[in-house]
Amino acid sequence: MKRLIYQLLLFSIPVFVFVLISCIYYVMKRSDVKSEMREISQYESLIMGDSQMQRIKPEHFSLNTLNFGSSAEHYYFTYEKIRDLISYDKSKLQQVILGLNLHSLAPVYSRRFDTDFPEGRTNLFRYLYFLDLRDQSYCSLQDIFSMNFMKGIYTEPDWGGISQFNSSNPDSAIIEIGYRDQFSIVGDENPYAYEQITWLSKIDSLCYANDVDLYLVTLPYHILYTSKIDDSYTVLLEQTIEGIKYATHLRFNDINIAPELLSDGTHLNTKGSDIFSKMIDEAIQNSQSLISEQLNLP
Repeated sequence: MKRLIYQLLLFSIPVFVFVLISCIYYVMKRSDVKSEMREISQYESLIMGDSQMQRIKPEHFSLNTLNFGSSAEHYYFTYEKIRDLISYDKSKLQQVILGLNLHSLAPVYSRRFDTDFPEGRTNLFRYLYFLDLRDQSYCSLQDIFSMNFMKGIYTEPDWGGISQFNSSNPDSAIIEIGYRDQFSIVGDENPYAYEQITWLSKIDSLCYANDVDLYLVTLPYHILYTSKIDDSYTVLLEQTIEGIKYATHLRFNDINIAPELLSDGTHLNTKGSDIFSKMIDEAIQNSQSLISEQLNLP
């Protein structure tokens, strides 16, 4: 019996030490992330969303702007970031420019919000330090005691940011790969990521409650990519836009974009980024001018 207890202690002590070290590391790293977020809160304007918005260049905007987009980012993680940024006493955040498009409602986003899928577990690594662990909408108590969580502690948070590509005129093979990545259905999953709509609505309310202007940007796709998407996604997108109470929607998806401005089916290249970044800022300025005129403000 004594030998068994000794063996258990021999095994448990290293485990306990490792867990203790991991907890200390998490607290210290979390503090570093909070410091970085406090600095980001000093920007007046943030470009947010997935990799489509990572192509938008902040230097073309009137306000002091940072591209804080991140590849394949679910709106839940965007919400968590904004919630944290506006919590700082001296936050200067005035506006959020957030991507919204047909692929935002694609089934892959449901998997990115579910740790039962590889996509969801990957997001645990990427976004752990941005999360409030008291909220279990995404990360459950079971996840906290998992090896995935432990791996996340020692994984650098994904800060995202501007991403540029010079390639142009994508061929049909590249477009097909992008389409399948977004719209392929796994098993009997729902073809629509309704969670995205829920969290987008929460972002809308959060920004409104904190006097942050929210602009939803729908950028154009390659015509071949658009042709592959079922019309039901267009219907759902329009319903989603209609259901948003406070945000301003900036629509560019009705533009017949030249393939030379795209690096693949959904992403602008460097030349396209320059053009549409300026167009977005101009649309924001026009929207603000119109509101001022309606309110008779100087």
